[in-house]
Amino acid sequence: MRFLIVLVGLAVTFPAAAQELTAKQYKEVQRNLRKKSGLIDSIISNCATQMHARGRISSEMAASVGADEKGAARIYCSRLFTAVAAERLSLKDFNSLERGKPTANADKILRGG
Repeated sequence: MRFLIVLVGLAVTFPAAAQELTAKQYKEVQRNLRKKSGLIDSIISNCATQMHARGRISSEMAASVGADEKGAARIYCSRLFTAVAAERLSLKDFNSLERGKPTANADKILRGG
């Protein structure tokens, strides 16, 4: 599972360096996010920290999630991983974020829809 957390974290915080998740890996991530108490909070926190550390927060991104730059990463990561766990974000949607070309569904979810 640690490998998957790192892989997911890379995909979100540093897309060019990450590889796409396979269907099997994605299902495992979804299952673990739902079953393991506290895991989603840990991943959201790590995701937000990494986004800040890598300078991935822009005023444009903050505006798209409806927050200031300080709070944008946490909101983005929360929406992302909550949607993954709830199976509202497909593997195709998730991998589109890694490629920097979000699907309409991924964009909608990250904007709070």
